[in-house]
Amino acid sequence: MKNHFFRIILLIILLFTFSSISFSQTDLVSLVKKVKPSIVAIYTFNNQGHSLMQGSGFFINNQGDVITNWHVIENAHSAVIKTFEGHSYLVKEILGGNKASDLALLSVDIRNDSVQGLPISRSMPEIGERVLVMGNPLALEFSVSDGIIAAIRNIPEYSNGEVIQITAPVSPGSSGSPVMNMQGELIAVAFYVYFHGENLNFAIPSQRVIDIINNKRPNAVSLAQLSFEDFKIFEDSAKK
Repeated sequence: MKNHFFRIILLIILLFTFSSISFSQTDLVSLVKKVKPSIVAIYTFNNQGHSLMQGSGFFINNQGDVITNWHVIENAHSAVIKTFEGHSYLVKEILGGNKASDLALLSVDIRNDSVQGLPISRSMPEIGERVLVMGNPLALEFSVSDGIIAAIRNIPEYSNGEVIQITAPVSPGSSGSPVMNMQGELIAVAFYVYFHGENLNFAIPSQRVIDIINNKRPNAVSLAQLSFEDFKIFEDSAKK
């Protein structure tokens, strides 16, 4: 009788465990479907049309504004974004951002009805919180990885202070990928991989994204203009 009772208890525990795992997987699948329309792959080119760099980004509103890393578009003469539907659109202008923050706000020539902005969290995540990353690692478009918030660190080399360390795998091409919580909100932007360690990846907190959005450039510039400005700065420094 006692053995029969323990078997029933064990069966209940197993059923509860499997149902929890199944619910968690279903929840993750639903989340991926929910955020996928907001994610873009980014490709940049020089003034001769040759490929320079690949990266990732995401829409922040239904006007076609996209956030990515500054180093993704730096020195590019032109760029295109590619949506999850497979459509490509030209980057029109740089609306905000700078090299110090390593964030760029792009304006994309796209129909409003085909855009879904990613909601942005205003609070810092908790250590141990589960996260989802979606981007364009090594040009493998719209790849998904998950992990947790490993730490929140203050890195002196990064001028904006705090960065978020994550365990979700990222690779070259993942720069600009959104790091999202389980509610599908942006909590950080992937920007750096420490190759000498095991899965040490870092992201810029979403508060920095809000700062960029709220402090746009007085005059938007094209990538070609920005590339020319960067070259002039380099040229002047070289002369000095």
